[in-house]
Amino acid sequence: MNRYGTPNYLPKNYMESVLKDFFIGKGCKLIAPGELKLPDDVVEDLDIILRDASNIIFIKIVSEYVRTYVRSRKIIEKILSKLIHYYKYADKVYLAIPRGFILKSSFDRDFIRNLGVGIIEVDEQGRVSELYPAIPRFKRWNYQMVQPSFPKLDLLERRLSLLEERVSKLESRLSEICEELKHRSEFSSMIAEAKVSTTPAKVVDIEEELEGLPEYVRDNEWVNVLISRRRVKK
Repeated sequence: MNRYGTPNYLPKNYMESVLKDFFIGKGCKLIAPGELKLPDDVVEDLDIILRDASNIIFIKIVSEYVRTYVRSRKIIEKILSKLIHYYKYADKVYLAIPRGFILKSSFDRDFIRNLGVGIIEVDEQGRVSELYPAIPRFKRWNYQMVQPSFPKLDLLERRLSLLEERVSKLESRLSEICEELKHRSEFSSMIAEAKVSTTPAKVVDIEEELEGLPEYVRDNEWVNVLISRRRVKK
C-alpha cells in the first residue's frame, strides 16, 4: 500500500514529471509533437517525446488502479499491440507503469524482448527501473507489418473456434433428430388412423357371420378365428 492508498497506482502527472527528469538527466531533450510529422492519433496516444542525439524516443504512461494482475496484463498486452507500430516513427518506444502494476514473471521474457517495446517502472520515491529494455529500431525487424501474437490469447481463440464448430455440429444433429421425430410422429398417426378405420368393419363382418347361430357358438373364440381365416383366404 503506498501513500495514495493503493498498491499499484501513481498519478499520471507525477509519473510524467519523474520520467522527464530521469531522461533529461541522461542527456535527452524534450521535443514538441509539432517538430515531428506524426498522425494526430499517435500524438494523442503518447505522453512524452524525447530526442537522444539523433534518436527519437516515445513514452506511453499507464496510470490506473486495477485489482488483479490478470487485468493488468490484459491492459499491457492491448497497449503493446499498438506501441509496436510506433517504431515506424521512433527509434525507441517505452511503456511506463507504476511499480507493482504487474509482476515481471507474468510475461514470457523472450516474447516481450521480441516485441522490442521497453517496459519501465516508476515508484512513489521517484525511482525509475527498466523491466525490459527498448530495442533500437535499427536492431529490430520491421514491425510495421507484423501483428503481435499473444500465446494465451491465441490459445483461447483456437479453443473458442473449436467450441463454435462443436456447437454448430450439435445444432445440425439436433435438427436431424427433430426432423426424424416429426416423421415418426406422422407415421404413427397414419398407422393409428388405419387401425381405427379397419377394426370396426372387421368386427361388424364377424358379427354378421355369427348372426343366427346359438349363443354358445357365438361366444366361442375359435369360431371367430376360423371365420377370420376364411375371409383371408377369400
